[in-house]
Amino acid sequence: MIYELERREFKKVLPLVSDLHYDLAARSVICGITPGRIWVDDPENIKTSLLWEHSQNSEFHFLGKADNDRFNQSLEKLFKEEIYPEAAKKALKAYIVQYCTDDWKEAIPEMVSHPMNDFRRLYMFRSRDPIPDWKDKVPSGFRIVEVDEELLSSTDYENLSGITDQIGMVWRSTDEFLGYGFGFCAVADNEIASWCLAEYVSPGRSGLGVETIEKYRKKGLATAVSSACLEYCASNKLLTYWICWQDNTASVATAKKLRLPMDTEYPIYYGWFGEFDNALSNASLRFEQEDHRSASAWFEKAFKMAEKGKKSYLYHELKLANRYYYSAAIAAAVLEDKESAARYLHLAFEHGFTDLDKLKKEKRLKILHEDDVWKRIHGRKGMLND
Repeated sequence: MIYELERREFKKVLPLVSDLHYDLAARSVICGITPGRIWVDDPENIKTSLLWEHSQNSEFHFLGKADNDRFNQSLEKLFKEEIYPEAAKKALKAYIVQYCTDDWKEAIPEMVSHPMNDFRRLYMFRSRDPIPDWKDKVPSGFRIVEVDEELLSSTDYENLSGITDQIGMVWRSTDEFLGYGFGFCAVADNEIASWCLAEYVSPGRSGLGVETIEKYRKKGLATAVSSACLEYCASNKLLTYWICWQDNTASVATAKKLRLPMDTEYPIYYGWFGEFDNALSNASLRFEQEDHRSASAWFEKAFKMAEKGKKSYLYHELKLANRYYYSAAIAAAVLEDKESAARYLHLAFEHGFTDLDKLKKEKRLKILHEDDVWKRIHGRKGMLND
């Protein structure tokens, strides 16, 4: 059986949350600050629970015992009949899956549609921890400004939408951010260049999210605005979470500059609510892992969806189709499927691929060099001919 808790009952699952590697988002939902829903096996004797944090940064938290077959079967139906349709209505795109024990690792893929594995890092800051001296290191021409009601209601700042968009990703409203959250930004004249904002706040805890406009990166601004937030956290005795993907070199570098101790590196699942997006993401992951046969199968599945007119955030809105077709061409070539390799390469160019230097250097496409298809593709430009 499965039961959905009322918001006033959310605190019943707190004993299960302590087993999570990263518990901040779950605690914020339980406290009613971040939007979410919670299902349990038995509201009077909870052994297993699913917590769905459904802000734009959607997260699922699998809590308690994983070997609860009846509850798990109910979850599979819940995802298919309720969660995925609701996510589509809310236009949610991607999700992360957190789980409290390794026992969940095998069970989750049976409920969630084709999730992928990755790792995240958790850095922790405690109020007693030292904060690097940063005020004298703010680049000339910039000032650090608090993200408060006056700034958010102003019409004088460029790039203010970056801050409000980030607030909208996690918080129900700007008013709730002003009531529970905090943040600081770096400003040059009236242009906002970088900002750091509170995320997933709960009593005694806060996460941080930082962003810098591309042209202002590598100037130390992310470190400055993050340091300002750490000072705020220290003065308010907040346990502070800094979470990033293990391969996010920029975020890892900033954490090191802030001297944040790494608490743990932990496994997660991730995926896309849209079937088309999820197929493309699965294909790309397997291509990166050099599992070309599996990548080709996923690419073929995704491209059939494109032919049927299905929409994809990655394919249509971000216009990354040319990258996917190019990768699919390489995967097919490695598998010695010359026909598919040539077809996908044609499609890559039809969708905007223009990097001829990269194409000329790609040794994995050598199978096409042996056929006149290589010249038919770009012979009119004479740029690939020997």
